Amino acid sequence: AQTEVLLFTAARRDHVRMRIRPALEQGKMVICDRYIDSTRAYQATSEAKNLIEDLHQIFVALDPDITFWIDTPVETAAQRIHARETQKAEDRFEKKGLDFQHILQKRFAVLAQEYPDRIKRIDGSLAQDAVFTQILSYL
Repeated sequence: AQTEVLLFTAARRDHVRMRIRPALEQGKMVICDRYIDSTRAYQATSEAKNLIEDLHQIFVALDPDITFWIDTPVETAAQRIHARETQKAEDRFEKKGLDFQHILQKRFAVLAQEYPDRIKRIDGSLAQDAVFTQILSYL
């Protein structure tokens, strides 16, 4: 977990330096499909939690203005992933099974409580158009 956190932090630092900050300086809106809150949820073992925060503050130091947590029932998400024609194989997090997915869902719920002004829960059980409408309502 610690090595993974180091790798994600290094990649994020580079991405922020090369892409995100320059775009923000030009007044552009930047959208990322994964950022620090995903790391906080996916890699937040007891040994890595403080490391995640420390490395983020030291090397990245750029928090999102808003995070959309698309909260989908775990079983529904698994069905959708397996139904995708373009999905050739599960990624390693899906291979950890539904129990791990339930843990992730709980971790995102805790994060949403810790950052209620920034993390917005979106009902992912709805149709794509409804999810999109919910996101637009915050923007």
